[in-house]
Amino acid sequence: RPPSDLVVRIDGLFVQGRNLLLERDVNPVLSTGARRFPSFSDVFQILSEGRAEARMLLVEVQKAFRRGWLDIGYTLSDRKNTNDALGILVPQTNPHSLDLDDEWGPTVWDERHRLVATGGIELPFDLAFAAKMIYAAARPYTAITGRNDNGDFSAGNDRLPGEERNARRGPDFFQADVGITWSRMSWGPARIGLELNVYNLFNTTNGDPASVVNNIQSPNFGQPLAAFPARQVEVGLQAWWE
Repeated sequence: RPPSDLVVRIDGLFVQGRNLLLERDVNPVLSTGARRFPSFSDVFQILSEGRAEARMLLVEVQKAFRRGWLDIGYTLSDRKNTNDALGILVPQTNPHSLDLDDEWGPTVWDERHRLVATGGIELPFDLAFAAKMIYAAARPYTAITGRNDNGDFSAGNDRLPGEERNARRGPDFFQADVGITWSRMSWGPARIGLELNVYNLFNTTNGDPASVVNNIQSPNFGQPLAAFPARQVEVGLQAWWE
């Protein structure tokens, strides 16, 4: 591509889902200590009452230089649903009602902002350098009491009074990767190159959102118990024929 080549792309995306499957217990233990249907234990009902929506703005900028390139992508999103998975019983606030308005909230994979930048440049002495940076905003989680306050089957999944579903946010994510290659060596018709890659260059501690402790009774409440890999260094050998 010529050095003046610049591409800017802007896209809007709206996705809507209806009649999604969800599961609930229609025979919970009532406040009196008895069940609604005393002759039965837990009665699970699968309904097609779930819904989901996603609104996203995607911006991408690509620029070609004489000896390199740059690609930047940004996503602004808002993803909501009534339940994140079929195996998660809802509603958590009132198991006696089919009104799912209290369950409408962010999805567990909702990232309000996501930025990805990649670039590369050709250097003297047959060297090439490339870099990649990723930033993702924190994903949500639901704080629970750790008790079975509403008497449904999912003991311990009840929310705090007035607490909305997935109302809190865990850790965000940042990682920078770099790589450099040298391809000067020749062996007959073959060229041999050396490659050095460093992942998570700054050794950033990125907590795993799926491991965030959401039980308010835990001393680790709000903290992730696991993390993505720390800095990793990779050395490789390349060979190709011209």
